[in-house]
Amino acid sequence: MDGGGDILDDHVGDGWWEHPREQQSYYLGESSTGLTLLGRDFSEPLEAGFGELYRAATYFLGWHGSRHASKVTALSAYGRQRNWPRIFEQISDGSLRSPLRNDPYRPLAMISELAGRLDVDIGEPREPEAEILQIHKDFAAWVQFNVEQALLDRVVSLGRELEVEAICLSGGVALNVLANGHLHRHTDFKVYVPPAPADDGQALGNALASWWMADRGRDTSPVALRQSSDAALGPEQSVDSASVSAVLRDAGRSSYVVCEYTTSAPVVAACLASGSTVCVYQSRGEYGPRALGQRSILCDPRRGDLRALMNTIKSRDWFMPFAPTAVLDGRSVADWFETSIDSPFMSFAVPVRAERRDQIRAVLGEDGTARVQTIAPDDPSFIAEVVREFGSRTGIPLILNTSFNTGGRPIVETSQDAVSTFAGMPINLLVLGRFVVIKNLSPELVAAGVMPDRIEVAGRIVTDDGVLDLELPRRSARQAIRRVQEATGAVVFVRSELPLYGPYLDWLREGRKVTTIRFRKGGVEIPSFAVLPLFKTEDYGVGDRSTPVATVRITGLRYQRFGGLTEADAERDGFASLEHMRRDLGEIYPTLGDNDWVTIYEIGIADAQSSVVSTVQGSPRHREPVARRSKEAVAISRAGKR
Repeated sequence: MDGGGDILDDHVGDGWWEHPREQQSYYLGESSTGLTLLGRDFSEPLEAGFGELYRAATYFLGWHGSRHASKVTALSAYGRQRNWPRIFEQISDGSLRSPLRNDPYRPLAMISELAGRLDVDIGEPREPEAEILQIHKDFAAWVQFNVEQALLDRVVSLGRELEVEAICLSGGVALNVLANGHLHRHTDFKVYVPPAPADDGQALGNALASWWMADRGRDTSPVALRQSSDAALGPEQSVDSASVSAVLRDAGRSSYVVCEYTTSAPVVAACLASGSTVCVYQSRGEYGPRALGQRSILCDPRRGDLRALMNTIKSRDWFMPFAPTAVLDGRSVADWFETSIDSPFMSFAVPVRAERRDQIRAVLGEDGTARVQTIAPDDPSFIAEVVREFGSRTGIPLILNTSFNTGGRPIVETSQDAVSTFAGMPINLLVLGRFVVIKNLSPELVAAGVMPDRIEVAGRIVTDDGVLDLELPRRSARQAIRRVQEATGAVVFVRSELPLYGPYLDWLREGRKVTTIRFRKGGVEIPSFAVLPLFKTEDYGVGDRSTPVATVRITGLRYQRFGGLTEADAERDGFASLEHMRRDLGEIYPTLGDNDWVTIYEIGIADAQSSVVSTVQGSPRHREPVARRSKEAVAISRAGKR
């Protein structure tokens, strides 16, 4: 179901709409024979189908470009169903006809002439930025109703004839979530819409078709796109401490603070539950126009005021709705929506149960529907974990999820895009992988478990002028972090756990190692608490953070340029010599230079009576002794991993 469609003859040049073309085709797909063409609608010269009607209607309503078609869909919810005639007629053979004539360079004339032929008074075209009148809303509702009904009529007639059970929709018209939802509610078909049904999906479709025709794929099946995470097909982007530090530094945002977790989902859920809005950036972007949790802005769906606020932030029209992302099984779907739905790519708008609507005002359309993204309860994705955590805190198993971009701009792709866009938004939190980037260290972050209330470890900075006590324990965590930032000029990373390379862990247990030297290019570290869970790594990487092997007590911090370290520093870190230390650290940190800041922790294995800060779903609760507990239960990291 396309707009202009593909020309079916050898025509070259202007006037494509005056030639036979494929606007709306129907195929039968069978595993044994592949695709069989069943027929076409609106293929004759000058005929206009669903896509061309919508494009012309978009211009008539003051938005000059088919990319604004979703605004017509959204506005239709505010219109009244008038007793106007049908635009599309289904004839005896089941095909569709319409008096609408295509003239793509004169879309306003297309609509005016259609209204004249049907003897309908639809008023005058709206000028861009002019007031939206009731007649404009009614016109949008009329267009939407006709597309919904014609699509339903055509699919039902084909389904009865062929006795099929499943329908796949593609083409730009398949982005019309109200029409898709209408089809789902009024038929028994299983309706599937891929994540990129419009022109942008042709890249993947052409690649798969070529692969198949070259006989490379005949013995295997193409990858099925069935759940939200399957659409994370973008290039893999590096999101580690080095890249986070670099992108903040290069963007001139060294004043931002970074909290590091094994997984940030519990903390994000706590922030959402407390009313915060969070930008999310994960490694691989979504394929298609919908934000599915890889490049998203997340909000609390209970806050009715957020819709107007988010539309302002994103420079969207006031009537545009937002979508919920829900982790639901069959039973809980029925608890929230009037119809069971599988919508992993936000492809369907379905009615929310009347008794639930006041609970999720931020994601409720004017017509009582929601363009829901459904995620299976066992989905391992980051967005699924956030929703599950949010549901356990609030009893609401869904969140508001909108694309991470501003009005008229594409969804962010790189971490540089993410930081640049985030910097221009009135939003305080950005998730980059497992890192939470903070602009303003507000007290609410302590309550949400993002950061501690105090830093309990003494800190010193060593410069050419001598040693300066930073007096960290005398300050609040916010003041301590800003003091370290001011003294070093570096991005501050707040660490909530400590990984240690296996041989170095042995040194620590033997008493040979009493410090650990950490480096982040352009950054320094500060521990969230004096006692942290300790994780063993098999190499110099992140390692397995699922089970801590012990707890480590931090008794002091020192910030110093790497070139100023001495033989004594090497010995305290467990190395045989300064040369040995510089060689090993050079392998661990290839970009480490003599003028770079390093963070030096004074550490020791914590005794059995030491305590760590326990977190419940990311929020600090209390200190508890770890004596007589198994290693598997020694600590709960701030990421909520037991």
